[in-house]
Amino acid sequence: RHLGVTFSSAGLIDQIVEKDSGVVVDVEQSFGYYEARDNVLDFVEREGAYIFRPKTNTPTMFERANVTVQKTEAVQEVLQVFNTWISQRVRLSATAKHLELTHTVGPVPVLDEIATPLNAGMDVISRFKTNIANRGISYTDSNGREMQRRTRDFRPSWDFKQTEGVAGNYFPVSAAMLIKDSSKQLTLMVDSSHGGSGSVRDGEMEVMLHRRLLYDDRRGVFEALDETEFMDSYPESIPWPASQVWGDLFTHHHGAGLITRGTHWLHLGVSGDASWRSLAHSLYAKPLIYFPASVNFPVRSFLSELPPEVEVVSLEPAANGKLLLRLAHQYGADEGRRAKRVTVDVDRLFIHHDVVSLE
Repeated sequence: RHLGVTFSSAGLIDQIVEKDSGVVVDVEQSFGYYEARDNVLDFVEREGAYIFRPKTNTPTMFERANVTVQKTEAVQEVLQVFNTWISQRVRLSATAKHLELTHTVGPVPVLDEIATPLNAGMDVISRFKTNIANRGISYTDSNGREMQRRTRDFRPSWDFKQTEGVAGNYFPVSAAMLIKDSSKQLTLMVDSSHGGSGSVRDGEMEVMLHRRLLYDDRRGVFEALDETEFMDSYPESIPWPASQVWGDLFTHHHGAGLITRGTHWLHLGVSGDASWRSLAHSLYAKPLIYFPASVNFPVRSFLSELPPEVEVVSLEPAANGKLLLRLAHQYGADEGRRAKRVTVDVDRLFIHHDVVSLE
């Protein structure tokens, strides 16, 4: 009803149409990985748990998938299988204004059939390659709040000298990331914090989904970022640098590697569209639902409906029978028609409760 999605002969998302506004974007979404820099003789700058430093600035991409399609009146779904360790479910509901992408990644292969390392490790990404002319500019959220402008190889507060073309343009993505030009805007929403960028290459967004590394970066962990099903106990006391040798040479992780799953939402609109805001909050801050064994009292609503621009950040008990309530405006100062001052009547906010005082 609101979105149209086409797939290429390679089984990849090829184009998205936002039917309400008529905006069309060419977008190829695929998965890939950066090979980690091992550089065993370099005791400072190799990649590890604390350092993202790929061997090259060009990722290896998997640009073909086997697909299975299911259609009902309520939802259309495409299952993409890229290889033995990457798959994705693309779902479009009949009334949805966003595209839902649910990935499963892992175990990331690091050894061949005779247990020889394939490489130093992998940083696995999901990449969106579009025809949006963003000119190296993207936007990422600041802890779910204001969107921060990110410009390739630039920092606004100091004279920045870029030495890492990919890692130096990665930023935290807690809720959303977007790229836009004069006519269209593509927003990626996440369900948990990631590293990502829309500034590495023009017209592209990428977000890191998984990491599996075979070497330690010697920044304090003293072991490789190689999460597996089982881990042997460490000896009680191994002094440095022997502890580093232990971490690199002795096998204390074994079993299958970690599998990660996550959901991303993709929203298309005209440039400057901020309607994705409420969607992002529904994804990364969705409520936890509990079911009691029995209910011995009538169920009643606690809060009345808030203005659509306002959200509850927290509501928790405080001392002496008080409640701590935090409200926030969902939209930034320049984010469309909903970016306006809103008044909330706190006295009418609580149903079946009276507000005695406000501090």
